[in-house]
Amino acid sequence: MTPFYLAAYDTESVRCIKGVRAIVRQHLKYQVPATFFVVGELLEDEDWAAEAKELLSDPSFDVQSHTYTHRAVFPSPYEREPDAGYKEAVVDEIKKANTIIEKVFGKKPIGYRPPGGYEDGLGRAGWLLDALWREGIRFISSQLAGPGHTYPTPLCNPYWNETDVLRPLLELPTYGWHDNALKGYQRFGASWPPVLPWGYPTHAVTTPEEEFDVHKKGIDYILEDGGYLYYSPVIHPWSTYRFNKDAETLDLLLSYVREKDMPCKLYADVYRTIESGGITI
Repeated sequence: MTPFYLAAYDTESVRCIKGVRAIVRQHLKYQVPATFFVVGELLEDEDWAAEAKELLSDPSFDVQSHTYTHRAVFPSPYEREPDAGYKEAVVDEIKKANTIIEKVFGKKPIGYRPPGGYEDGLGRAGWLLDALWREGIRFISSQLAGPGHTYPTPLCNPYWNETDVLRPLLELPTYGWHDNALKGYQRFGASWPPVLPWGYPTHAVTTPEEEFDVHKKGIDYILEDGGYLYYSPVIHPWSTYRFNKDAETLDLLLSYVREKDMPCKLYADVYRTIESGGITI
């Protein structure tokens, strides 16, 4: 089976609407579906919500939860048992994000991505997985970091969390660079030795061609290796727009995805296919 390309965008800042516009234009150009993990608080701004609803009205776009205020789900990347008050606040974030996303887009999220992500995802936090399940979440994308909360993220296929919850939640991890780190917009540690077989860039990318080349190496490796279900980097609309107002990296990237005949899917569709037994993991 040819690996999928899963486009996903962490939509977390009021200034990102221009990036969403540019991203949508590129995706419609190449007819590639995309999942937007949206911070719920943004949708409290009626003008922002109205434009986001219009931009993402095409059925090839899907909206899932990226928390309500972009609050970290643990007090630190290494903490797994926060106090009761912290847990209560995190669960409240889940509920509020789901409510506002359903109000604006008419559909309750079934997916959840925590800010930043974690080296081992959320699998140890049974209390959180239980709360997510109760609020209608069926898949998470939380394994988004490398050793010691560094970037890039190592290769990993989807898996069911083995915890004592109502039912297991499916983890759909990403791998590779967060684009903020790749562009040098935010300071993150880089894992050493390299955790990706195609190596690291020697400097922060400065052109769309350089950024695309990083993704091309990842896509080529995934296609040649045959052991991985998909390629899905972490990309942010605000970072995309700041780097290039026309999202030229995506022009190059989505064109290459189509050239390679990679099936393009939404996160929710991959979850449903795995859950129904259409794909065995």
